[in-house]
Amino acid sequence: MQRILIMGLPGAGKTYLAQHILENLQKEKKRVFWLNADDVRKKYNDWDFSHEGRIRQSLRMRELADSMTDCDYVICDFVAPLVEMRNNFKADWTVWVDTIDEGRYEDTNKAFVPPEVYDFRITEQYGEKWGEFIAAHIYDNRRRPVFNWQNETVQMLGRWNRGIPVTELCLNELLLRPGKWLFKLETVKVGKIVTLLQ
Repeated sequence: MQRILIMGLPGAGKTYLAQHILENLQKEKKRVFWLNADDVRKKYNDWDFSHEGRIRQSLRMRELADSMTDCDYVICDFVAPLVEMRNNFKADWTVWVDTIDEGRYEDTNKAFVPPEVYDFRITEQYGEKWGEFIAAHIYDNRRRPVFNWQNETVQMLGRWNRGIPVTELCLNELLLRPGKWLFKLETVKVGKIVTLLQ
């Protein structure tokens, strides 16, 4: 079972997006359960939004998700404004719904720490489009590339010689690989031209 955290400020569109991710995963014949934080708080009659109350809620969401052992995925949509809450939940996939600057509750706006680690950052309220996109990536286990700034970032493939089939085949193959970037540098009479292809 994999845990999918859909987080963001109140009113950002988490619940709507969760519904569309759920529907798209179910189309792939996956068993999916959905936990909404407001429903969980209502069930436990716990409306404590203090620091301790928020931490308790994140632990509760994790426990409930872990209890769903007969599912392929458990989608949990809750604000998770604190890094500690996200760490407690230990999501396999994190979706940050970043569509608004401020939510309905001032205390939550002040407490909210934007995540540094996430799999998807959604910046428009378009649940149908992004639900399908995210579900497809989760279903295929396609994660966004993680860039390590300490690794070498340039690989010399050789000189571009227009008309040589081997060079063109290599470049065409690189262009087919998702998440890879190719810089092409040409020297011409008027100077250097750099083009970026993805």
